[in-house]
Amino acid sequence: MYIILTLLSSLAFQLYRGRKKYCFTFGTCLISKEVVFSNPIKSVTLIGMCHVGRSKFYESLKNPHHNNFFGYDDPLVLNEGVRGTKKSKKNTGYANIAKALGLTQQPKKLILSRQCNADVSLSDLPKPTQDVIRIVFDIVEGIEILGCKKLGKLVSKMDANIDKHGPLQARLCDSRNRRLIQVLRNKLRSESRIIIPWGGSHLPEIEGWLLSRGFTAGRTRYRVVMNYVPVVIPAIRLIWRILKKP
Repeated sequence: MYIILTLLSSLAFQLYRGRKKYCFTFGTCLISKEVVFSNPIKSVTLIGMCHVGRSKFYESLKNPHHNNFFGYDDPLVLNEGVRGTKKSKKNTGYANIAKALGLTQQPKKLILSRQCNADVSLSDLPKPTQDVIRIVFDIVEGIEILGCKKLGKLVSKMDANIDKHGPLQARLCDSRNRRLIQVLRNKLRSESRIIIPWGGSHLPEIEGWLLSRGFTAGRTRYRVVMNYVPVVIPAIRLIWRILKKP
């Protein structure tokens, strides 16, 4: 009984901590939250996203026309994705990591509807931020082929940049959110239905902006992005392969 109560308390605490987040852990799963914000004539749907996840998760978002939850036709999708980051010839993104973990990389065209990139361009960002983003992409794309020594050098280089110029997350998140809000404000003048499938860390600020403009939170849906349990062994294998490389 004590063990059961402890588990239930732990789950309740996870729910309490995750209630304001758009991606959070519940039990052994990563959960995505989707909320529709509306006023009398317009609605904006926020969906917490992750770079890798189950194929089922991405498939469930693919076609809004066949999804009664959205409840409208031909919405405008404001996509994320820092422009100007196609540095490598293959431009694999998170595909290598997703494959190694038995997961799927987030599709570029996630929802089959009208699209608009609402993200920043790499050239719009300060030089130190550009440098660390390129390092992150080098690490993500080459995680299995670089080997420990090269990966270690890239991580050290990234840490030195962060130590000198401050955390990347804060620098990048602020710039990207400002750009998203700018695009959202402009598009709301002509669009009545907008969907924003962005990383969970961005959306609380967007939610706050919508609430301050008279939108109210309505229907909410939760989806399982991934279950951590099946990923554990592939993750250990991936780490082992990296450690074996010089």
